[in-house]
Amino acid sequence: MALASGRWTLDWWEGQTPAPYFVRPAIKGHEGRLFHLGCGGECTFLGPGGCELRRHPLQCRLLRPGGDCVYDHDRWQSKLTYARLWRDWWPVFCDLRRVHED
Repeated sequence: MALASGRWTLDWWEGQTPAPYFVRPAIKGHEGRLFHLGCGGECTFLGPGGCELRRHPLQCRLLRPGGDCVYDHDRWQSKLTYARLWRDWWPVFCDLRRVHED
C-alpha cells in the first residue's frame, strides 16, 4: 500500500468536520508520517533528475515546479477539490486517524 511506503501521506481540508482527507506525496523531511497537514516544501519524489513518478496524480499536475512545489491556484480550494475526489475513502481515513494519532 502506498501509505505504508512513507512517501505518501494523508492531508485534509480544515474547513469541515470530520475532516475531508486526501492522499498526496509526502514533503521531504516529513516522510513516514501517516497524517501531515502541510503545504509547500519539496516533494519526496523530486530528485536531481526531476520527478521519480511516471504517472502524476492530479494534485501534482496542478503544481508549479520549484523548491516549494507551489500551487498555481488557491490553496484551500484545491485541497477541498482533492479531498472530494477521495470522498468514498473518508470513513477509512477517519478510522485510521482514530487509531493512529501522530
